[in-house]
Amino acid sequence: MESLTGKKTRKRRASAGEKVDKKPKPFVAADSKEIIPSIFKKSIRRKVSTVHILKPEELETLKNIPCDTEAALLNLRASFPVGIFEGRLPPVFLYSQLSSLVHSRAVIDHQLKKLAHENKILTFSLFSSSNYLIVFYSDFVGLKREGFFQRFVTEVLGEGDKAVSLAETSGETKKFGAQDSTPTSVRRSIENSKIISKEALLKKWKFEEDEIRQLVNAGYLGVQEGGNYCVSLPAAGEFIRMYEKGKKAVGNAIKRAKFGEILQKELEQRPMKKVAPLGVSYHIFDLIGSGEATKIDTTSGPLLRIKRDLPT
Repeated sequence: MESLTGKKTRKRRASAGEKVDKKPKPFVAADSKEIIPSIFKKSIRRKVSTVHILKPEELETLKNIPCDTEAALLNLRASFPVGIFEGRLPPVFLYSQLSSLVHSRAVIDHQLKKLAHENKILTFSLFSSSNYLIVFYSDFVGLKREGFFQRFVTEVLGEGDKAVSLAETSGETKKFGAQDSTPTSVRRSIENSKIISKEALLKKWKFEEDEIRQLVNAGYLGVQEGGNYCVSLPAAGEFIRMYEKGKKAVGNAIKRAKFGEILQKELEQRPMKKVAPLGVSYHIFDLIGSGEATKIDTTSGPLLRIKRDLPT
């Protein structure tokens, strides 16, 4: 339908002698033919290949990326005060500390077992608790030793892992130090600690009786039943005394704070080197991981609170 204004315009143009269409065409935008199809046209999804074939050097880089447990151990090693032992001990960590950094015991146990079988770490039972000590093999072998002590560390402890844990061999859980009929020179306990037979020390690695006795006296071997030895950490007694003293001091500092709780950054800033030579942070990780303290996130930072009484 033509509007009144349109009719007048057409009559005026006709009277002026211009050629005018009798039936005007409806108004259509010049670019409508391009716009409408692009709006309502069904989009076509194209499949894009996202497969990336890694180069050999990229694969090697991925292999060197540490797992969560190894990364946690590296983090603890960075803050360990090695100088206080004057080269007698490497950086030492506790199993309980890992629980405060990696929030899955199953993941920790699986990755520790893998690291132990790859000979990246050594573990040592404390015999008095479910906790145990962990050190990097590279740190342990790097300490200064002489004679057959160095040969024991490089040849016996440095041997590739051919055995499985005692629990896997027997199909059931065995206590630390239980005998196993597996004919291997190095076996493992539930805590991944290495167990070595006396026969293997004498025949395979050609150690003499007197040398084995000196290895025991120096703290490299612990005597077990059935002619077996478990690998132990020399000078571990010195570390355990420092550890127990520092843990008691840090735990009591939290306990004696107002309401039995304190901000972590405030506790770490306290001068406690004499009573906690291993460092306040070292014991905080241990207390949280062992369940003796809990960490609560607040707007002011992590808040530490003792969960159960510690010996005073």
